[in-house]
Amino acid sequence: MKPPLTDLILIRHGESLANIDRSTDPNSALSPCGVEQTRELADRLAALPLEGFECRVSPYLRAMQTAQLIAERIGVSFVTDEGIREFGPRAEIDGQIFEAESTADFAARMKAFLGRVSGRVIVVSHGSPIAYLAQLANGFDHPLDAPFHGGIGNAQFRWISDPTAFSRFN
Repeated sequence: MKPPLTDLILIRHGESLANIDRSTDPNSALSPCGVEQTRELADRLAALPLEGFECRVSPYLRAMQTAQLIAERIGVSFVTDEGIREFGPRAEIDGQIFEAESTADFAARMKAFLGRVSGRVIVVSHGSPIAYLAQLANGFDHPLDAPFHGGIGNAQFRWISDPTAFSRFN
């Protein structure tokens, strides 16, 4: 039996070229500002007690770049996890096609992710997955019938430590 999920740190990637209308590629890179934001975030994370965390990252370039900068600063390694990929238009990432999905399919993917992770987990992902995972991890499951990622800024993190709320996914 796997240990329960006890801590979840949700990190949105730094500012991307798409965030500033310099790219329409769903797999856009970090902007120079995004690199700097991520370095500042990594410095803040370095001051936290992060021993024993498993680290997961979306396969999209901006998330991978964010995870790499964090890993270099705090000495962790990330595993790529398609379950926390972006929600949005069809995208080809390293030869793999991710089709656009319904909000119901997206919600099921996020719940499945929470159901298969355990212990202490750091996630580097995107606004929509971070917003919905935070909602689920805090015990809520509101319908996804409107934009649901507002207020999730670039290179921001949320640390949720609530084994009771997580228990429904184990």
